[in-house]
Amino acid sequence: MQRCAYILYACIYRKIEMKKQTWKKSGHLHGAGQILWQVASKWRRQIELALTPLDLTHTQFILLASIDELTSDGTDITQRELARHANLDITMTSQIVRTLEQKGFIERRVRPGDDRSKFPHLTRQGQFLVEQAIPVVEEIDSIFFDHLRSDTKKCVDLLHKLLTHT
Repeated sequence: MQRCAYILYACIYRKIEMKKQTWKKSGHLHGAGQILWQVASKWRRQIELALTPLDLTHTQFILLASIDELTSDGTDITQRELARHANLDITMTSQIVRTLEQKGFIERRVRPGDDRSKFPHLTRQGQFLVEQAIPVVEEIDSIFFDHLRSDTKKCVDLLHKLLTHT
């Protein structure tokens, strides 16, 4: 039995080592996915740093701005709709919404006769925070993407294409 386990381990280890070598040789360290990840990480670090004085993470900002956008006409949205709009996992969305509620930035309302569903809405403090945070994020975007100059629209179109077709 131990011999079988050893042989299995050796085969798996060899395959992993072979894949590592193939990955290094094929240039995946400089491939589109790796570069996209590096650019996104760099951009996100700058956003996170800029939002720190407002006591917000980037994901919290995204959810607050999404709530602002989706409920501006008085419409109720579910957390599931919010998660879908922000392209986030429902469990993560629920946890962050709970945190934002504890901070006093949102309130979750219930419809009469529908006690199970809760609909997030910005509080006055949350609305004020979004109004402060949006220009901060827009400024970081402007500085970060300024290097693309006339290619910005093309870049956004390509990223949108990737987002909608994967």
